[in-house]
Amino acid sequence: MLADRGPLSRADWVLAGLQALARGGPNAVRVEAIARGIRVSKGSFYWHFKDAAELKFMMREVWRIDAGEGVIRRVEEASGSAYERLQTWAGLAGNAAIVGDFHGLKLEPAVREWARYDHAVADMLRGVDEKRLRYLSQLFAQAGNTDNPYENASIFYAAGIGLDPLSESGLADVAMPLYALLDALLSASRPLGRAPAMRGA
Repeated sequence: MLADRGPLSRADWVLAGLQALARGGPNAVRVEAIARGIRVSKGSFYWHFKDAAELKFMMREVWRIDAGEGVIRRVEEASGSAYERLQTWAGLAGNAAIVGDFHGLKLEPAVREWARYDHAVADMLRGVDEKRLRYLSQLFAQAGNTDNPYENASIFYAAGIGLDPLSESGLADVAMPLYALLDALLSASRPLGRAPAMRGA
């Protein structure tokens, strides 16, 4: 636990807040509840933060950077063609990296729930979604889908988010349907005889 690491830092409190959000939803992001969960006094919190609003701001910023810029960076680091990078996105989604694996926690569903009640979170989430969709649209266009890359990117992106709850319930995989959807979207936008390269080819 964080309490075993000695005096808590500002970053420790932000992580504890994100853990509380992932495990208990927006209502769990309360100073007293977080302090109780990590077995420290509220005094430690007020040493680092003015109030809960400042903590929530930092939580939003940490997630925005990790979920927006970090995910795209991980796909780019995998390199390859545009089609291969889209496959990498699908594979990361299957491993929860796209939908919000944060320090072992499925965080993005909780962030999306939080956005329903907090306008600042909703604005931040919109920015992350826009950044991801712009990136995916560029990849679809580079992969040959020049007529409607944004629409297909939206379908592909939304499918990954929507499959995650089914995967948590053991009712569906995430990666395999996304691979199939990717091939179907790209094949529909190409003339006959110009299918994308097979995975691993």
